[in-house]
Amino acid sequence: MAVMKTHNWQLLISELLDSGMTQQSIAEFVGIKQPSLRSIWIGNTKNPAHPVGEKIIELHKITFPDLSDQHLFAQRAQQVV
Repeated sequence: MAVMKTHNWQLLISELLDSGMTQQSIAEFVGIKQPSLRSIWIGNTKNPAHPVGEKIIELHKITFPDLSDQHLFAQRAQQVV
């Protein structure tokens, strides 16, 4: 089973919300219910299922094509420190 690297899910979701998306629209894209997305966003769910995390990252890359790689690089760099 592949292990997903830790990401700052709260930051990624907050940025999507700040862009004007709703929790409901993000949840629909990701394929989960809005309360599950909220649980990830507020930190109650620390490690979402791999497919869920991949969809959050995919949506963030679509929404912020110039920022996504920088965010993911910065998150990985923080893990090394």
